[in-house]
Amino acid sequence: MSNKHIFFLFFHLGLGGIQRKIVDMVYHLENNKNFPNVTPHIVLRRTEPFNFESDLPDGFKQLHIENVFSSNKSKIKYLVFLTYLILEYNPKVLVPFLHHATVYCVLLKYLFFWKKIKIVVGQDNVLSLENQLPYSIKAHSNKIIGWSYRRVDAIITQTEFAKQDLIENYGVKSSRVVVIQNWVNDARLLKQSKKYDLIYCGRFAPQKRLIKLLRVVRKVKQVFPKVVLCLVGEGPEEKKLLHYIKKHRLENNVVIKSPTKEVIVELARAKIFALTSDFEGHPLVLLEAMAQELVPVTLSYPGVLEYLDNQKNGFVEESINDMAERIVELLSDSNKRKRIGKKARLTVKKNHGHDLIDKTLSVLLK
Repeated sequence: MSNKHIFFLFFHLGLGGIQRKIVDMVYHLENNKNFPNVTPHIVLRRTEPFNFESDLPDGFKQLHIENVFSSNKSKIKYLVFLTYLILEYNPKVLVPFLHHATVYCVLLKYLFFWKKIKIVVGQDNVLSLENQLPYSIKAHSNKIIGWSYRRVDAIITQTEFAKQDLIENYGVKSSRVVVIQNWVNDARLLKQSKKYDLIYCGRFAPQKRLIKLLRVVRKVKQVFPKVVLCLVGEGPEEKKLLHYIKKHRLENNVVIKSPTKEVIVELARAKIFALTSDFEGHPLVLLEAMAQELVPVTLSYPGVLEYLDNQKNGFVEESINDMAERIVELLSDSNKRKRIGKKARLTVKKNHGHDLIDKTLSVLLK
């Protein structure tokens, strides 16, 4: 039986939950008898200094990077690059993540109509919120995005809120949107000494609103002068964060660490996972933190209550003051913190296992 080729398309394999999901799915396809004769490919536009390329299976040869051909990026060259790959490998399924490559995929689906290529978008964020400045480097036309999204075969989101956003703002049919929450690939419980009171892991990007988290730390510091927040990651907001830390004399309260592939080790060294984003899809690192029995404390954002049960397996707060008060409460009460942390881990073990990878791949390959 001939192989069925599937393309996963994204910017790069640098820091981010989507990148780690792609690697997880590639491993699953390479080692799972439930999906025989399926060959996964990863199609990228560039490489990044920190990336997950080395985490791919040994001998993985289906990694295609546009800048191998040219460092000069353009829409036409990207379209030519994808055309070459389709002619070379004859993929049956294209899986663009977010909206950036979706238009190209739809155009190629029509161009090669006789190949009957299936397109499934991985919409791992709330599209109408993501596609605006300053969250996106460039905001794209909603008319063009809507046109392309209405012509794909399926879209996978992580929350009902994100699904309704596609239906109401982009005219996508409800039957074409499937809600599948994220999974944790490594749910080992590590035993580490607690070095940090709070931790955040991820991109230092405008969407994450990390200045809000530093303001929370300032308020907590009034009660716990030696409180320590660890920020693990990198991104365009780093200089702004460093300026704020220096201006408000938080040098002894905030530790910034470079991205790491051993993120669960750093998580296991903390007590509370803090999130102050304006919006999210379903953060993988949040689930990883919960698996390490950290208590999640977040500012409220659309869809968060679909996977956090407020005051049972975590806390969703409405303001910076509320968030600071909650953190002070948890740092003052280790028994409550440990009790909520165990419930958080139980949630992950019960609801976010490898069966969700199978479920996702079944949508892609059916």
